[in-house]
Amino acid sequence: MPPKRFLLIDDDYTVKILFEAALEELEQPVEYAFQPGAPEALAYLDKCRQTDQYPDYILVDLKMPVMDGLEFIAHYEKEFSAARPATKLFVLSSSISEKDRALALRHRLVKDFITKPIIARKLAGLMAD
Repeated sequence: MPPKRFLLIDDDYTVKILFEAALEELEQPVEYAFQPGAPEALAYLDKCRQTDQYPDYILVDLKMPVMDGLEFIAHYEKEFSAARPATKLFVLSSSISEKDRALALRHRLVKDFITKPIIARKLAGLMAD
């Protein structure tokens, strides 16, 4: 079984470090890419399209400079979702606001709203779904 592929999009490098630690705790092989912003992530996904090596899971921060997570989702939906409908998209946030949660979950592509920090048990759970 090939390793599951993750794409983490977050402007906070601490989140990247915690994400890496959570991945190390998993009992299955995974690969991941990190992009510090939505524009970089869209460029990365364009390269994925060329090789047909899309991520299985995308975790995107809700609030980022330049382009926020909701704007990323809108671009992703237009440009990439048809090519890889099996990719699961999750919104990450340090916010506990129900308004933020509702905004994220109104997008049909968003599978869940995950409050930071991401932990191995949560990653394992989203991979099991």
